[in-house]
Amino acid sequence: MDFDLALLVVASALYRRFARRMRGYADAQARQIFRDLVDLPATVRGTPAEVRITFHRRAHIPILLASDLLTETPSVPWWNGARLTLEASHNR
Repeated sequence: MDFDLALLVVASALYRRFARRMRGYADAQARQIFRDLVDLPATVRGTPAEVRITFHRRAHIPILLASDLLTETPSVPWWNGARLTLEASHNR
């Protein structure tokens, strides 16, 4: 098995795990999950303590909001413990 194929399999599994939290996406293909829920325009701002990603307004943002994914602020070990904050923009 080559490395590209291995990454494709891992990415597909991660998309499916991510999509299980999204209403209406449990049986979606990886391409649809990427297009609707991952490939979103956003602004990224970082400090040593936090990386904040603000998603621009788009049709699928309500699905992300309903998943409660945006309420979590995990600490990311490979960022020296900086928190990841996801939020939806209300003014774009």
